[in-house]
Amino acid sequence: SRVEAHVLTRAALSAREAGEAERADALFDEALAAMPDEGLLAAYRWRYPYENAVLLPLKLTASGLSRELTGPAEPPELIERPAFLAADANAMTGAERGTAAHAALQRLDLDALRGLSGDELHAEIVRQLNDLAERALLTPAMREAIRPRMLAAFFGEGPGARMLRANTLRREWMFTLSLTAREAFGADSEETVLVQGSVDCCFIEDGQWVLLDYKTDRADDEADLRRRYEPQLALYARALETITGIPVRESLICLL
Repeated sequence: SRVEAHVLTRAALSAREAGEAERADALFDEALAAMPDEGLLAAYRWRYPYENAVLLPLKLTASGLSRELTGPAEPPELIERPAFLAADANAMTGAERGTAAHAALQRLDLDALRGLSGDELHAEIVRQLNDLAERALLTPAMREAIRPRMLAAFFGEGPGARMLRANTLRREWMFTLSLTAREAFGADSEETVLVQGSVDCCFIEDGQWVLLDYKTDRADDEADLRRRYEPQLALYARALETITGIPVRESLICLL
């Protein structure tokens, strides 16, 4: 192979660069003077016909339905409070107290509660809560925040008592369901949305599902509470019916 070396003076190099700039300007002027390419213009002017679908969430959590409907347009949430700020039960937020109540209802041994009432029911719940705390399944702050009398009242009558009588019962039943955006939250789109959630509790009664969702909200306006959680419960019911083939006869919000 052969290597050639050419030495250029600074003046020659500057002249070459100036010539290239002139040729570039000439080509640019020629392009501006030419008739436009209609095909290229049409490509540049094209707009995606489903712009609203771009902002739809690809994955939707049932519990965060009202917050997630705007998808990417919604600013990200702030991070959760550090654990050391929730070490005192008196300093726990309502959401943290709700998490504690959920944890207790998820882990209580329901078989041991069946057939009990009054003080016996309360004593067994206290024993189980203390045991969960000793096994570090509840933090000390969570244990202090949970009211055994409230749980005893819940299991003593109403939905809680019906839970204890059920032969088929599921707690923290996690599901994933594929729906269209129209089915999931009424959007004018047939885009597919992956809905993921966890049913607090569901049990079979008279051959049909009864669905329970635990909340720690205050029921100052019952109608507003129903409106707020109706889409979430409707998704839970849809998931239960679609996946199991068994209809849902009743969906209940249980305010703890």
